[in-house]
Amino acid sequence: MRRKIIAILLASGKGTRLDCNVPKQYLLVNNKPLFSYSFETFYNNEKITDILIVKNPEYDFDFSSWTTQTKKYKKIYLVNGSLLSRNDSLANAIKFINDNLNIDNEDIILTHDVARPLITTKIIDTNIEKILENNKTVISTCISSVDSVGVSEKGMLKNILKRNDVILEQTPQSACFEILKEIYLDKYDEFKRYFSITNDFCELALIANKKVNIVDGHKLNFKITDKIDLDFFSNHNQTCLLYTSDAADDRI
Repeated sequence: MRRKIIAILLASGKGTRLDCNVPKQYLLVNNKPLFSYSFETFYNNEKITDILIVKNPEYDFDFSSWTTQTKKYKKIYLVNGSLLSRNDSLANAIKFINDNLNIDNEDIILTHDVARPLITTKIIDTNIEKILENNKTVISTCISSVDSVGVSEKGMLKNILKRNDVILEQTPQSACFEILKEIYLDKYDEFKRYFSITNDFCELALIANKKVNIVDGHKLNFKITDKIDLDFFSNHNQTCLLYTSDAADDRI
């Protein structure tokens, strides 16, 4: 039996740093909602069997143009997220999968922040390949830092970290269902106390003593956080998509 490979697309945030009335994941960028860019990359990947869109529970958005898309091998679901934290939203998604899908512990889950619209097919495939090699590992998508990174305390620079030791995390973050089920369902009460400290699944995995392997991300797989990010993506959209296409994955 073919293993399920499920993409959880986290689209439930408020986007408060953009200071607009529409959550950023639903903002139109060149006539397309922001979340749809990453949705299309996962949807067009033949390895992905199911997609969960984890939506903002308080914002009325018509998803029918995306949920009614059909491919023989792919199913799409809508799940209410949480306004509390990304981990609370992810917990909702894991509970939905556990309760509604015929899921095995060895099936693969990729979690992705839709505020990163330029996710590439290569990154998705590499996440999947690494888990197929080792069911017990968690995957963190990362890039090297080209800037020096310091540690501050009370407005003072205390230390400069060695650049070779510093990586910048992106998404997807991925693992077999068994690991996510342990953290977000079976031991939810134990891990819930960390939700206010970190939004990072990989950090929770480290707390749970799981091994976390690193795969290469892409410098254009950046997160749209503020208006500068949004304007850059909007104004350079076609160029960005060119550089993150399948043919250009290794160009940068």
